Amino acid sequence: MGYHPPGIYPILFCQRSDALHFSHADDDRHPPRRASWLGHYRGTVSLAVAVAGLVAGEAATRAGLLPPHVGRVLVTAFEGATVGGLADWFAVSALFRRIPIPLVARHTDLLARKRERLADGIVEMVETHWLSPAVVRERLAGVSFSGLIASYLRDPRNRDSVRRALRGFIVPLTAALEHPTFVEAIAAGARSRLATADLGRPLGQGLAQVLADPAIQHRLGDGLADVLGAALGKAELQAWLRDALLSALSEYAHEGWWESTKVRLARLFLDGDDDAGKVEHLVGEMAERLQLVLAEVRADPAHPLRLGLYAALHRWATRMADGEAPSAAMLTAGLRELLDKALQPGGALTGWLAMLRHELDAALDDPASAASLRLDAMIGGAIAHFLTHDDTRNGFDDIVRRLIVEVIESRPQLIGDTVRLSLSESRLPTRALVRQIEDKVGEELQWIRVNGAVVGGLAAAVIALTRLWLG
Repeated sequence: MGYHPPGIYPILFCQRSDALHFSHADDDRHPPRRASWLGHYRGTVSLAVAVAGLVAGEAATRAGLLPPHVGRVLVTAFEGATVGGLADWFAVSALFRRIPIPLVARHTDLLARKRERLADGIVEMVETHWLSPAVVRERLAGVSFSGLIASYLRDPRNRDSVRRALRGFIVPLTAALEHPTFVEAIAAGARSRLATADLGRPLGQGLAQVLADPAIQHRLGDGLADVLGAALGKAELQAWLRDALLSALSEYAHEGWWESTKVRLARLFLDGDDDAGKVEHLVGEMAERLQLVLAEVRADPAHPLRLGLYAALHRWATRMADGEAPSAAMLTAGLRELLDKALQPGGALTGWLAMLRHELDAALDDPASAASLRLDAMIGGAIAHFLTHDDTRNGFDDIVRRLIVEVIESRPQLIGDTVRLSLSESRLPTRALVRQIEDKVGEELQWIRVNGAVVGGLAAAVIALTRLWLG
């Protein structure tokens, strides 16, 4: 990036503001802008006028058609114009093509020969001047990205397009509910909470609140009475009670003579042929009496057994909420073990999430479902919020500006690499690059040739006049 070919950058960077707007498109599909005939050959015309003037002046002087001093000045002026025109023709032509003149041919076709230096110079200028981080930061300060978006969203059709696009982006996200990584993340978070959570206290508090509801109390009493009544009617339970009583009586009779005597006296007052029959009759009597008591419980909402059950359960729930119930720790451990099993791979959590995804997919597929309407309302609300809240838009602009500047500052070569890639041989062949540059600055270069002829002619005329004045 040290030495740069003289004469190239003033032409490329000072003559036209669009000199670096290179196109990679095919020339047939996007033909370059063509100058007029005079604009394209203005330099050649000026050179032809100079040569014609030189020849005509010399001929007129020799023929005596002009006074000697006038002819001398005129011929000298056209000589200078011819020399200036030829020199600038060489200078301009040497930029774009090779001129086969001995000794100087190696200094022609400069753009093609100095392509790499040219590209390096452009990259350096872009990185350090045109698009440096400081320039980008200053330029971004006056750009309202949110204003551009808001202007777009003010059209109802555009808002509807954005809403559909966002919906199309959000709906497929339900697939993440069954992704193993997501499931494991949920399980890991739940395990972390379970490791330190005191499940007994919230469970006790919830149970105490539930039991305070009279309707719950009534259903609980009826439900317990129904369960006990159904159990007492089962032959399996009665057989179990009969066997348990027979075993207890047998053990009690062998504890001593007094215990044995009481068992014999009891046998005298019980119906039945043997011990098994007597115990079976006793169990039946007990079941019938209990069924009568349960019927009373069902019929009386204020039955003492109901009230006692509510009070006992409420005391137990309150003590568990306070961490005093002996069963709280055991219940907490049981719940923790149960939930841990549900969190295992392939456990209940996987099934719950799969069911949730299925329900969400079905709901979002139906535009009239509550979930779809809620999603559309959320998107519409977000767009409306963006349009009506300056704080949100200003915050959005700050974030975008900060991100752009951070990217440029963290990768200062990004812009230069982009420019260098655009100017690479693979993207823009050398001949195509030369043609595009010549097309963009050709008219200005023709004026350089005209100016060279004019300046050369004026300078030569001044020299000739000076000589005449000096004698």
